[in-house]
Amino acid sequence: MTRLANKTAVITGGSTGIGFETAKQFIAQGARVIITGQNETRLNAAADALGENAIPVKADVRSRSVAFWPSLADLDHLAAQVEATFGKLDILFANAGIGYFAPIEQVDEAFYDNQFDINVKGVFLTKKFGSVRVASALPKPRPSRTAFSDYLCTLLVPQ
Repeated sequence: MTRLANKTAVITGGSTGIGFETAKQFIAQGARVIITGQNETRLNAAADALGENAIPVKADVRSRSVAFWPSLADLDHLAAQVEATFGKLDILFANAGIGYFAPIEQVDEAFYDNQFDINVKGVFLTKKFGSVRVASALPKPRPSRTAFSDYLCTLLVPQ
């Protein structure tokens, strides 16, 4: 099938789990996919497994300037990569997320902030990054579609 032929997709958190499986399905449907992740080894292995229609881009959805792109925030670099490689963005799947669990008395501010920054702030910044780029590729009137992957889990963490 080629429902997504000539479409360009960005999948954050695309090197494992739901993001990786989504990338496989998008590619099977004809899309060209940029997958992102923080672990470069895992990211490159995922892109190799997905084949020539997958491009890995190391990115942190929290959008902080970091050592490997000292002059650009990661999502700005991702935008430049999308535009240079494909010229447009048709599909954005804000999938990056983490879930670490600990007894409440062991949770400090850094532990909390890391999860919040990725799971909440990261989704917001990814949506902000993609909304203008997706909209500019659409004919008028512009339909709007966004996809978010949230993992909500209630667990009793064993002591």
